[in-house]
Amino acid sequence: ATQMTHEAVIRDLESEKSRLKDKVLRLEEERGALQKKCQTLDDRQRQQILSLEK
Repeated sequence: ATQMTHEAVIRDLESEKSRLKDKVLRLEEERGALQKKCQTLDDRQRQQILSLEK
């Protein structure tokens, strides 16, 4: 019985690990998108400042 319990625990841990890997991938994608958005805003801000200085 102990063997089966251990196997069940291992399976649970494997699926938890897999779930977390998926979450990490999603968050990395989101991070990339946010960095891009931030870069775009920086560029727009720079343009605004330049146009004010003229």
